[in-house]
Amino acid sequence: MFGFVGPNTRTHGRLLWGADPRWRKALADANAYDWPRNRYVWYFQADARDPEATVFTTKAPPFLLHVETLNRHFRNARFLFMVRNPYAVCEGIWRYRQDQPVPPGRRLFEAAAEHVAYCLEQQRRNLEAHAQLGTFFTYEAMCDQPERVERQIRSLVPEIDDLKLRRRLRVKGVYDETLTNMNARQIARLTPAQIAAANQVFEKHRGVLEHFGYSLMTTGRRTRIRGNQGAVRKLRRQVKTHLFIICPNNSGSTFLKEALAACRSTWNLEREGQGMPGFVGPPTVWTPAPGEPGARWIWASRQGWMDALRNPDAYDWPRTREAWYAAAYARDPAATVFVTKSPPFLLYVDELLRHFPDARFLFVVRNPYAVCEGICRRYRQGFLSGDQERFKAPGEGLEEAAATHVANCLRWQRRNVEAHGERGVLFTYEAMCADPAGAEEKIRALVPALDDLNLRRRLAVKEYDEVLTDMNAQHIDRLDAAQVAAFNRVFSTRREDLNYFGYGLLRKAAPCLREDWRRGERLVTSRRWRTLAGGGPGP
Repeated sequence: MFGFVGPNTRTHGRLLWGADPRWRKALADANAYDWPRNRYVWYFQADARDPEATVFTTKAPPFLLHVETLNRHFRNARFLFMVRNPYAVCEGIWRYRQDQPVPPGRRLFEAAAEHVAYCLEQQRRNLEAHAQLGTFFTYEAMCDQPERVERQIRSLVPEIDDLKLRRRLRVKGVYDETLTNMNARQIARLTPAQIAAANQVFEKHRGVLEHFGYSLMTTGRRTRIRGNQGAVRKLRRQVKTHLFIICPNNSGSTFLKEALAACRSTWNLEREGQGMPGFVGPPTVWTPAPGEPGARWIWASRQGWMDALRNPDAYDWPRTREAWYAAAYARDPAATVFVTKSPPFLLYVDELLRHFPDARFLFVVRNPYAVCEGICRRYRQGFLSGDQERFKAPGEGLEEAAATHVANCLRWQRRNVEAHGERGVLFTYEAMCADPAGAEEKIRALVPALDDLNLRRRLAVKEYDEVLTDMNAQHIDRLDAAQVAAFNRVFSTRREDLNYFGYGLLRKAAPCLREDWRRGERLVTSRRWRTLAGGGPGP
């Protein structure tokens, strides 16, 4: 909300703020916020948009903590008090878990249940103290009896005489449909282990659940896949290959993925920017815990973070596979090759082979200095964009953290190639850019169905729309001496991992800008630096 100076969960717990007393205390401090300023900027904008409007409406989950404050600062304040089935809420938090900082010592689903229980307790207190200022209804009642809820709201605010809940609306840029109760399908996604984890928390708060008409669930149930089951089973038999791109972040793999997705026999699990439907695996966007820096691009820089991601028991691969098949049939029932990528898959090649026996892998690496430059630049851009809590510098320094992350990714990639090299091909970003026809030939030899693969076509990738271009030189040219020295403090202790893929330490060079080839290895020279950025050892 433009100009809003009030409680903000983006910097205090995202969807889990009720699970940690520190977040709750920070968000509940009414003196920390400037409510007169909020009122002023809201009225200013509202008048600019519609000077005839008489009803202001807004919502923010932490307003649960500020009903008394809102009533004091906003004349004629009225409230719609709502709750929803706690298991469905927990599933939603779990589904959007990639961006959730979890309180120390807690598992995410346990924290989700604690957050929901706390919110229910707070809502009960709101109703006990301020019921006369609003009306109460559940999400389920709104979906199942929308006309009754409309009457409740019109009785509270007569000016809203044209309210209609049974209309088609676009919500969150994802849905465009009429009001539908999604509880059943969300709860169907929960595993017995997740229900048991939630019940350990909800058992302690049984009274507040029952106060709102909810009860504890039993765990003796199986997760079902919604959709055409016969078609999904047919597609399961039809799929010939699951092709996983195994790569560190910022490795140029997005272009490769888009080129593969353009082939006629593939279905790209991340197409249309909607993520991987039904995916219950290691998250790509991850904030470890309150007070810690965001680990989105540096998740391999600390052993504790890697251990948290490298937890096979935390993910449901069979359910992921079934959900992928269901979504694939809806999009392209003729697909025979599945293509996807996710940087944390570096840690899960063994599990992917166990659950996808026909799996094939494209092992990709890139010049470590170019990758570090991209990580540091994006991290600082995130900090400057305003999300300073999430992107604050790691204690060991951003450059050192980026270099440690890259070195650990190279070590894991080396392990993957040595253990499972026969199930895939290895090539570097530099080799793919310099010889795309050679890379195409390697991939087609691995997966013959990709006979129409073309790495030389123009593709829209992130903010670019261009042909495959080696960007290493301009990335490395942005580095200053202090950054390179910081990277080298880490890389000098990990030379063996760099050398395995044909890379060496960056060293100072004469001021020029050129690219050369020597003994099959690429020599990149910028205005300041020269580095061996090799084509790698090959498949």
